[in-house]
Amino acid sequence: MEPWDVTIVGGGILGTSFAYWLATRYEGRIAVLEKEPQVALHTSRRNTGVVHRPFYLDPVGRKVFARSSQIAYGMWRAYAASRGLPWVPVGTFEIATREDRVSHLETYRKWGLANGMGEDELSLLTEGEVRALEPNVRCHGAIWSKTDTSVDYQAFTVALRDDAERAGARFLRGVLRSPGAWEDPGRRDHPGPRSGAAGARRDLACLRRLRLPPRDDDH
Repeated sequence: MEPWDVTIVGGGILGTSFAYWLATRYEGRIAVLEKEPQVALHTSRRNTGVVHRPFYLDPVGRKVFARSSQIAYGMWRAYAASRGLPWVPVGTFEIATREDRVSHLETYRKWGLANGMGEDELSLLTEGEVRALEPNVRCHGAIWSKTDTSVDYQAFTVALRDDAERAGARFLRGVLRSPGAWEDPGRRDHPGPRSGAAGARRDLACLRRLRLPPRDDDH
């Protein structure tokens, strides 16, 4: 089995997105190790499947996360359109279950606008307005984020895998984990895997350690 410049452990939405990002921007031997016969068979398939808007993120205290969320929303929407993937704005309510929490809803609205959301994407609702829309919900008010969007993360992951493979990444599916190593029929001692699986995401962010030449067509 050939050596790899970058090995990503886990073919969920995170690991596959990372492989796609690297493969479309750098020349290098990139492998994704996935124990299942297909990508996105666990958490990426069973989660709520919602792309959230950044109304709940403090634009000062959580500036990086807020900006990333706002930018990523447009990127995911464009990718869904280009690949014919489901993209259904469904909206979400953040409710105030206590009267003293109602003031926080206005704070969320201000945060959403500061983070780049439009006036038409956010509405403050009274208790009666919430019950008119959701009769089984009891609260003192809510903020309605109208463009929180329902997606199929498994379909996204499969599409990203296909694009990553076209860009040169390799997905090694059906590999098994043994104590201290990831193995397949050809190799048992691959050093330093990068994990895209839950619980090891910090390793995935160490991009400054990578020394891959940029792709010729990268702009």
